[in-house]
Amino acid sequence: MRVKLLKIIESLGIDMMSFKSGILLLILFLCVGCSKEQVMYRYGDWLLERKILEYAKFNRDQRKELEKISTQYMLWHEEKMLPTYLTTLAEIKKSIEKRQVDEKKISLLNNAYQETFLELFNRMTPLLSEMNQSQVDVLQKKILMRQSSQVTPTLESMTLANRAFFVDLVGRSPKKEELKELRDLSKSQVQRHQEEQVKYGKTIQSFLSCFYEEDKKRCFLAYKKLLSSNLILFDSKEVKAWGRILNSLNKEDQRKVIRTLDKYIDLIQTLDF
Repeated sequence: MRVKLLKIIESLGIDMMSFKSGILLLILFLCVGCSKEQVMYRYGDWLLERKILEYAKFNRDQRKELEKISTQYMLWHEEKMLPTYLTTLAEIKKSIEKRQVDEKKISLLNNAYQETFLELFNRMTPLLSEMNQSQVDVLQKKILMRQSSQVTPTLESMTLANRAFFVDLVGRSPKKEELKELRDLSKSQVQRHQEEQVKYGKTIQSFLSCFYEEDKKRCFLAYKKLLSSNLILFDSKEVKAWGRILNSLNKEDQRKVIRTLDKYIDLIQTLDF
């Protein structure tokens, strides 16, 4: 039904990007009873295509290939990554129960995060390698515009974000000593973000330079190694900080965190593409 609807829209000459809001409303209408996460995941291939097309200007054949890549990627994600997320959350849940939250357990989230993005990059590499100069110029312009518009988070905004995450996880506001830990963590995150901005600029330049290499695929392979080192959800300082916070919780708070993780686990189990 989804594919037929999109084909009809395209045959009528309606611009897909401008139609995005209306389509999403229709999807929501057709999925009464679904959570927003279920809706987004079920139509993940379409949403992924739209996101990529915000940066890249592909011709008709390339768009068909992008559609194929997006669909296959989401099938891979459902088969490989959803079970990985479940296993990772189960491991973290056990470590909380034993008050043994350590770097290795939380680093499992980093591994899953890296694998998710690197797999997509692998699948996109052949398509990227076929882009002509005009398409590369558009892509470069869009990427550099996004780079220039990035805002460095403040200590206050980062502290508020960490506090909100704590409330979602534990189900209560942080106590005085926990708030101090969160503020110290936020200072570290702001510093990390500033350092990553510099790294990000170099990473982008490495990526864009590949379009001018004779062996583009080989260059993208080398770039993937650089990208891998930058795909980090939590650095060692953040891991240790959250480990101290989670390990210091009393039994009641631990049970609340475990219930929250159970909700995440239940949600992942309901996702399907």
